[in-house]
Amino acid sequence: PSNARRSQPPANTPNFFVGEDLTVFKWDVFKFHVDFTTPANTSLTGPTQVSQTSYTTAASTVAELSPGNNIDTLADRMMFLNQYRRINNSESLWVQHTVGTASTSTPTGIQWAQIDVSGGTVNTTPIQQQIFNNGADGLNRFMGSMAVDQNGDAALGYSVSSASLAPDIRYVGRLAGDPSGQMPRSETTLLGGVTRSVQTGDCGGSACIRWGDYSAMTVDPVDDCTFWYTNMYFPVQGTNWVTRIGSFKFPTCVNASTTSLVSQPNPSVFGQTVTLTATVGSSVTGLGMPSGVVSFTIGGGLPVAANLSNGIATLITNTLPASTYPITATYGGDANFGASQAALAIHQTVNKADTTTSLVLSPVPASGSSSLTITATVTTVAPGAGIPTGVITFTIDSVTAGTPALSATDVVTLTTPILAPATHSVDVTYGGDSNFNASSANSKVILSPYKLFMPFVEH
Repeated sequence: PSNARRSQPPANTPNFFVGEDLTVFKWDVFKFHVDFTTPANTSLTGPTQVSQTSYTTAASTVAELSPGNNIDTLADRMMFLNQYRRINNSESLWVQHTVGTASTSTPTGIQWAQIDVSGGTVNTTPIQQQIFNNGADGLNRFMGSMAVDQNGDAALGYSVSSASLAPDIRYVGRLAGDPSGQMPRSETTLLGGVTRSVQTGDCGGSACIRWGDYSAMTVDPVDDCTFWYTNMYFPVQGTNWVTRIGSFKFPTCVNASTTSLVSQPNPSVFGQTVTLTATVGSSVTGLGMPSGVVSFTIGGGLPVAANLSNGIATLITNTLPASTYPITATYGGDANFGASQAALAIHQTVNKADTTTSLVLSPVPASGSSSLTITATVTTVAPGAGIPTGVITFTIDSVTAGTPALSATDVVTLTTPILAPATHSVDVTYGGDSNFNASSANSKVILSPYKLFMPFVEH
């Protein structure tokens, strides 16, 4: 029967049963439809026969390192489930079994194939196929199983043995973009650094030849990238075999991430602290938390990097000039998650900060014809911050008396010409700049026509 992972088949897709036809040397593909409502409508139809590369039937047993017994290849049947994968709406079955070479029964190898079953139609010619024996290196490969990840990358595992080799567990692979009909990813042992021995002894009056019967290559149902592989080996000579379980993944297989972006507050004013928060998660639950770096780009400027912590990266700034800014957050990915990007749904708006202007006149009170010292101070109103720039316009009785520039302390002083005794209107106006709004202040001063004096008393 077929075994599905992650992307489920379309509704009413049958389960595909695949067998090895040793009479005509083809894959026999059956369709099984189950009807739980009306069991009588359940059906098993087929087979549709799918062509194979020609081969010689594999030897029923192969040698292992002396003094080990010969071991069973079970080459007369398919081993393990056929793997159904639906990737980009293309539906395939991945199958394998043990065969000989084109002309001899040994060394044995693994014939694998990808069969197109898109839309429920079984194509009678495989998409791709191969008899894998690692370049005919003289070793026997048997007891295979294979699986396919979400990218369409395939892994094939098997036992390996010969008269000069204690049985090993190995696997090989291909990426979806590799040349068709090849397993070019280097063969790797699952028993690196592990002592291996051979099977000896009798089982029921004859030499023990049965091997692990099944090896299992499967893809992690959560991340759909990690391959889990299990098979048997002998750590010491005898009849006590043990099970080895290992995992691996192709570095090109990563899960999709999601990135969202918010800014607070929005809108803001110049000098106000703005916090950009990017939240990165997995598109699939149960995969853990993405790690790595998020790059923030503000208004098309250079990206600023921030590290993720528990899936969140922040950037704090209070230096954005008054304007409107598109902002993006780009997650670069890590070993388990792919890159993703988010753009701010509403552009960040930075308005000008408000100001207040105050004035102080000196001397007050004054009398007679005299000059005045006018001191103007411009203050930024919270939550804005920073030092305004620009000029202050001093006006006396609607006549401009001066337009000095603001100092670094936002305080400007102006001394007026001699003013005649009268009531005078004094205005100071800050005109604003690119980041600060204008403000003004007004005061009236009365210059008395009488001089002030201290009375003299003679004793």
